[in-house]
Order: sequence, then structure tokens, then C-alpha cells
Amino acid sequence: MDRFFEKWQKAKESREGMEELLNYLRPLIKKAAYRYRNPYLTEDDLVQEGTLAIIESVYRFKPERGVYFLKYVREVVYGRIYSLLRSERARRGKEVLLEDYPVKVLPFAEERSELIIPPGVLTLRQERLIILKYRQGISLTEVAKILKITPAGAYDLEKRALRKLKKYYLSLKNQ
Repeated sequence: MDRFFEKWQKAKESREGMEELLNYLRPLIKKAAYRYRNPYLTEDDLVQEGTLAIIESVYRFKPERGVYFLKYVREVVYGRIYSLLRSERARRGKEVLLEDYPVKVLPFAEERSELIIPPGVLTLRQERLIILKYRQGISLTEVAKILKITPAGAYDLEKRALRKLKKYYLSLKNQ
């Protein structure tokens, strides 16, 4: 049995156990943050993301699958930090000023429910993907399962939909 199994059980049952586990795994988080250091995000941002990944993995871990807890946590931490870095690079690479677009900025909780897709711009499948991912907050992998396509296909579909929306909003700006 995994030597971290008891630590995982304590973390799942109490706040003190969670703090103990986080303190114990802090070197893992720091190592991952150091590995993915970059000009886009501070090390503190990466450490925070790693900490959130550990907390989330405590509740998602299923010991009956036969995976060691530490290996599972390591993969989740590295994967989550890498994913954050990729999304930040993409965002920074295509940074656009909000003043250039007719966008009403809403608080985060309201923003999801106020997603408006202009009629006739996207195909039905693209529209479903955008609604599932951005309005309902479902991961792209889960959206792919719902739409019965591969995750790569969902990624491509999302990119095409976002390109169409960008083109639509740019045409509005130029009018």
C-alpha cells in the first residue's frame, strides 16, 4: 500500500490533515513551479496553482484504481501548472484590449450566464461546444465525450468557433 495513503485519508477528513499534506508536498510544488518558471507568470502564481491541484486531487483520488497517491498528485500538479502556462501563453500571444470591442464586462459569476452567441455565426455543434465549455464550465475533455468526438477534435472545433466569433466581432468593430 502507498505510504501516502494515510496522509491522503487525514487530508480528506480534516483541515489539519490537509495542511499537513500541503506542507509535506510543498517541495514538489516548488520544484514544479521552478521547472515551469516563465516571463508570463510569477513563481507564486505557479505555487498557488500547484496547491489548488493538490487540494483538488485529494478529493478526486480513487485508491481502488491501483495508482499510488504520490504519483497521482505529481501528475496532477505538473499537468495543471503546464496547462496554466499554455493558456497564459496563448492569452498573452493574442492579447487584445477590451476597449476595442463592444463588450460589457460583468463579474465572473454573471459572465458565464450572460454568454450570448450571435445567431447564424456558428454551426450547431460549435455552438453546443461553446455553451458547454464557457457557460457551463465543463472541461474540453468532458465536452468531447458529450459531443462524441475526440478531445483533439473538440480542440479543433473550439478553435474554429473562436476564430469565427473573433471575425464576427472584428467586422462589427469595423462598421
